[in-house]
Amino acid sequence: MEKELNILRKLSQDDQQSILNLISNSMHNLTPIEIDNTVYEIPTPVYKLIDNLAVQIKELSKLYTSSSSSDLEEAN
Repeated sequence: MEKELNILRKLSQDDQQSILNLISNSMHNLTPIEIDNTVYEIPTPVYKLIDNLAVQIKELSKLYTSSSSSDLEEAN
């Protein structure tokens, strides 16, 4: 990190500000997600997609489980 800061010092103040604004803007729309005890910052739309897919999988699992139970009852 020190190396990166030294590089920034060599730039003009306007360039430094532009780079810092760019970094700040890129961090703006992120949401944390924990996977295997590691927290990642991912874009919020990607987080919403993952969340939506998880809900759909859960719903499909319930449908599959209830239809499998019905099939077993009909077989008996």
